[in-house]
Amino acid sequence: MKYGILDYYKKPKRIEWVPEKYWKIGFEYFIRLTVDAAVLDKNKICLVKRKEEPFKGSWHLPGGFVRKGENLIEAVKRKAKEEIGLEVEVKNPVGIYELYDPRGHLVTIVWKCCPKAGKLKENARYFGKDNLPKNIEFQHEKLIEDIYECS
Repeated sequence: MKYGILDYYKKPKRIEWVPEKYWKIGFEYFIRLTVDAAVLDKNKICLVKRKEEPFKGSWHLPGGFVRKGENLIEAVKRKAKEEIGLEVEVKNPVGIYELYDPRGHLVTIVWKCCPKAGKLKENARYFGKDNLPKNIEFQHEKLIEDIYECS
């Protein structure tokens, strides 16, 4: 799979925060773009335990929504740092997936990553392929299968 950042005609101003009413309207009317980081170390994958709804208490790949004005690589690095506490080297995309979660219609791009620096947060853990937790949400068990298939 190829990936490249094309030049912007005019790079949009980066948005850091969206008022709640617009956030909800976005889910009601548009497909939302997310990224997920497949952080692999010694053939173990890093998952994070979710702190909020939907699926509070379940495990998932670190990831989240891409902000306006942020390229995909920046978004993967930001979400890895925020959710698991690690700086990562983003390698290549694993795949593009369309899904529905309780908030709405999403498209996510999963990126293979290697840990570079930082300390793993207490709600994040590495799991072996045969030792994954049972409560994985956001349909990430399918993504994890594909990640190991591509390794």
